[in-house]
Amino acid sequence: MTRMLVLVRHGKAQARTEERADETRTLTPAGRRALDARLPAMLSLLQVDGAETAQVWTSPAERTVQTADALVDALDEAGVRLEGEVRIENCLWEQDIDAFRQRLRACDADVVFAVGHNPFVEEVCQRVSGSAISFATGAMAALRLADEEQGVPARLLWFAQGPESRLWKTLCFMDRRFAEGADELERRTQEFLADPDEPETCHKLRVSIRTLRSLLAFAEPFMKASFSKRLQRDLRSVVRTLSRLRELDVFAGELRGLDAPALDLCAAVEANRDAERDAVIAFLSSDKTEKLMAHILERLRAIRWKGSTERNGLAPETVRSAFDLMLIDTTARLDELDYADAEETHHVRKECKKARYVSRAFGALLGEDAAVAAKAMAAKQDDLGALCDARVNVALCDSVEDEGLSEDAKTNLSALRLAAEAVVNDALRAHSQVESPLYAE
Repeated sequence: MTRMLVLVRHGKAQARTEERADETRTLTPAGRRALDARLPAMLSLLQVDGAETAQVWTSPAERTVQTADALVDALDEAGVRLEGEVRIENCLWEQDIDAFRQRLRACDADVVFAVGHNPFVEEVCQRVSGSAISFATGAMAALRLADEEQGVPARLLWFAQGPESRLWKTLCFMDRRFAEGADELERRTQEFLADPDEPETCHKLRVSIRTLRSLLAFAEPFMKASFSKRLQRDLRSVVRTLSRLRELDVFAGELRGLDAPALDLCAAVEANRDAERDAVIAFLSSDKTEKLMAHILERLRAIRWKGSTERNGLAPETVRSAFDLMLIDTTARLDELDYADAEETHHVRKECKKARYVSRAFGALLGEDAAVAAKAMAAKQDDLGALCDARVNVALCDSVEDEGLSEDAKTNLSALRLAAEAVVNDALRAHSQVESPLYAE
């Protein structure tokens, strides 16, 4: 006769719907992840000294079969030897307690793990041991069985409540967002290579990379540090290659927006742009970069979280707290920002972007009010972006060799530079850190 019974309620499953038969409901990704994380700790309570054989029984329902599979994996890691394959027992699905107890009496395994449903597992536990316990999904109770003919009741050895699957739902959600970001990056790369002369393909590719870097930086406290830092560094090596091309695209757009753009200046800028485009294509098409990109995409689709994060999950409240701290820090940097400091202005602009990208990607975790806060950051980002772009345009104007250019071209350059200087000076006037404009008027 079986000496120990371990009752297990299946993990968190899909919701009931009219379209889906109850028996076919499967574990949610978070439900399976929660079981994988917590079963080893729960089974550490198990004492099977002297036990020679153990069996796993399950209801035929999909969610219990999947739970049994996770249990078998955890038992194997714990060194518990199983007798044969997982056994399908219809009495667990039919919730026939009398038939189940008859099967136990006829079984000679020392330990039986029975994976079933509520209210069955709760009723068996109470009827056999007298202990009335509420089993959440994934809960487990170990009972020392006695000789029923002698009227001795079973004894409850221990009970472990099931894991709170919502904590792993957060991780599943974030995993999906990173995987979607990988898909976006892959698609934008192909779109750029297919049409590298279209400025928007370069811009969208850069945004896809910057978004991923922002999400990785935000989630880094919950990830394996070396994994996150290396992935951010690899993405940075790619996006930096695109920076000059994007600057030339913006500059060329400003030039075309003049009332009478000089053809020779347009041709000179386009020639620089074409050379930069060819360099970017060569970089992205190289064997080295293709291997790097493949490695980046692979890691984005299999994020490596910290061991403590995997074991304990991640509460949405923790993610929101991290977001609030990021907003507080960025707001403080904005308040202290010296707009005459080009480098610090650039860094603060990137922090504003991070808030915008994180809010957009993780908004379902952060709550509706996070979008309002991020919208304010987006407005700041746009202001700082105009200032940063203007500074870049001043530098680009200065970098153009005017020897051999027509008078109209030189006039264009002067007009572009004056317009960019005006943007910078207006920004500095709007903020009182400087007594006079950066550029003399």
